[in-house]
Amino acid sequence: LTELMMQEVLWVLRTADREDNSINDMINRDEIPAALDLWNSYEKAKPFINKMFDKYDTNHSNKLEFGQLKRMLTDLNDGHEPHDEEVKMVLDMADGEVAQKTGGINRTELQGAMTIWYMHVDEQASKSKCCVQ
Repeated sequence: LTELMMQEVLWVLRTADREDNSINDMINRDEIPAALDLWNSYEKAKPFINKMFDKYDTNHSNKLEFGQLKRMLTDLNDGHEPHDEEVKMVLDMADGEVAQKTGGINRTELQGAMTIWYMHVDEQASKSKCCVQ
């Protein structure tokens, strides 16, 4: 298997393994549906993930480092640059999701990083809403 394939397998294994709150690096019978759903979702998103990764991995290090991640998040945020603390939060949460922390987001971790970002943006938007009755 290539390194990328191993990362993909590890991502499915470790993410699906969390389903029963007992992380043991094995997928049991109850975790199989989650593993299949994760893989199908990943495969559907893979062309977009690859496009984004290839666009922002400008030094071809096979990971998005802080500045590269910030540029990607800026584009995902309609040109509004995120604060450094927000980029660090995404980096800290997504880096190491698949394997050891590397100081960057690898191709397999990118979907998780984007999910973390959009959840953060949604949370910030809901905090800024005000209801008048």
